[in-house]
Amino acid sequence: MAFVGVLDASRARHVNGQRMEANLIPNHLPDETAYSFLCRLHLRSGHSSFLKVTLPLVNVNASRPANEFPSYIPSLSRLTGISEVVIVHEMTTFQYYKPFCSEDTRCVLLNSLISGHTASLQARLGKIASRLPSKLPLISCPLCVEHDLEKFGTPYWHITHQLTGVNVCPIHKCHLHKQPHSSKRIVLPTAGKPIEFVNSTDEIGFSKLIQNELNYCPTNIDLSTIHNCYQQQLAVQGLLTAHSRIKQRMLRCLLLDNLNSIHIDKKIEAYFTSQISKHQYPECLLYNIQAVHQPLKHLLFISALFNDWAHFLDCLEASKEMLPPKNIEIPDPPVPATINWELALAELKSGSSMRAVAKSFGTTVNTLKIKAAQQNIKVGTRPSKLFKDAEEQILDRLHKGDKTQSIAADFGLSIGAIEKVLSKNPELKGVRKRIWFTETRNLRCTEMLDYLAKHPNATRNQIKLALNGAYMWLYRHERDWLYETLPSEIPRKQRYNHNH
Repeated sequence: MAFVGVLDASRARHVNGQRMEANLIPNHLPDETAYSFLCRLHLRSGHSSFLKVTLPLVNVNASRPANEFPSYIPSLSRLTGISEVVIVHEMTTFQYYKPFCSEDTRCVLLNSLISGHTASLQARLGKIASRLPSKLPLISCPLCVEHDLEKFGTPYWHITHQLTGVNVCPIHKCHLHKQPHSSKRIVLPTAGKPIEFVNSTDEIGFSKLIQNELNYCPTNIDLSTIHNCYQQQLAVQGLLTAHSRIKQRMLRCLLLDNLNSIHIDKKIEAYFTSQISKHQYPECLLYNIQAVHQPLKHLLFISALFNDWAHFLDCLEASKEMLPPKNIEIPDPPVPATINWELALAELKSGSSMRAVAKSFGTTVNTLKIKAAQQNIKVGTRPSKLFKDAEEQILDRLHKGDKTQSIAADFGLSIGAIEKVLSKNPELKGVRKRIWFTETRNLRCTEMLDYLAKHPNATRNQIKLALNGAYMWLYRHERDWLYETLPSEIPRKQRYNHNH
């Protein structure tokens, strides 16, 4: 063991700032993840410790090496001589996200992976905001493991199997197996797992669709073309009215039927069922096309409308030809203004609140706090300890439905301190919601009644256009009251009769 330790130290010195010897670098295998390649690199080099020797070589300290967006791509590139672009395109899930991102988001994703600044990518890609369950353990197919052992002499992790939504190996048509990963030691797929074949053609087809999306995507795809393609297919499927409005109820039924047939992960199925019932999906795709959406949202929609990826690509090509040419000048992106820290810190010294100064100069409270600490500026903080009488007064205000911001301002406390009191009394949340609901209901009803008093001859459509916010809120929450209050509906035959 002592000799191995000396050998490890020698190799570590050799690769510090240089490339590793060519005979120690394994060949990159088809569809292999960066983490899998790093594990095999460790085995090939003969290092005694993955945690203490191999990971420091690629500058991995506290982060998990099996993360979907590895931060060590620049170091791995320097170590092996493989370019960062090749690693990103062939060893990460970059191609999975690429088709459904705007050009700006693609550049951010690519540059973040190439530079190793991947800390905020989950948020930038909308994964955190969507709260969509993601795969945490590593996933493998037992038949792929057998094939890889026979052909390459080693098992490895496939990118395709790690993608959210893939429950079946699209090649061998059997269920996948989960395996926990570790930050301290290498983990490669285990051989000899039980093989359970899948009979559902829909389930296999959906995994195949995701695999094809990863591997066969046009380079010139853009979100406007995708949206145009969706609209055309909705018309083909009979899901648009004569006035090109989407038949939402029929579309939701189609999506739910498709969701049930593909037997996706139960947590993911529950998430989408909830989103569909709340009218949040697929509305988010159809009315906010330029936003960043998790690819699975698009892929489920494509599965329901087009059935497979090849059909979608054919329709995409056809829709490109029908798009009118665009001669729109795109302005240069605004250059972010540099912060005048001297002036910001001077305002802080004069007694201005940290939150107000941060908002005024376009920075965050934490950044401002760090800058103040560097200049030895003492910042007045709000009291964090609450006495019993103050807490009772705050509870009384919370019970009345007062906003936490106004309570914090009145008591000279932070909003977090007020929310701590609220969290200790969870029953108040329901009370406050009922109070806010009643206040909102009264406000919306008053808006509607005031408008009707001023415009007694207005039609339902005119009311909806004039009071869209109040109309939609009442439609969702007080539909019976709304229909009783609105004027009588115009008979359908007379709606589009322009002679009257």
